[in-house]
Amino acid sequence: MNEERQPRPTSDATRTCRRCLRELPPERFRHLSAECRRDSYCLDCRRDIVRQATARRREELGRLASRPDDDGRPVITREENPAFRRALILRALRRVEESKARKLAKATPPERTARGDGHDGDTPIS
Repeated sequence: MNEERQPRPTSDATRTCRRCLRELPPERFRHLSAECRRDSYCLDCRRDIVRQATARRREELGRLASRPDDDGRPVITREENPAFRRALILRALRRVEESKARKLAKATPPERTARGDGHDGDTPIS
């Protein structure tokens, strides 16, 4: 491995970003609460990583959208990349389930009690 790319040990007052190798205060690193630690990348590098990943996803979606069907919508089954096709199908299924849940919640009337006013009778009405 290239020795100059190795992060050097730091004091408790600073951390070294694993990407840009800058020594920065801990506040310049995201706190990962689920793992009870700080991120290995500084905020600037993490932002760049996320932007690059977002650009790649948009590019893939753009390629899919550039092959429209007769009505102008992309056809998932024509996607050649199986992993990307699977991700699109799962996303579509998730959206259908969310739509069904919204419609069901909208169509279901609020629960009524025997009195008909929503009061359970156990607690005083104020």
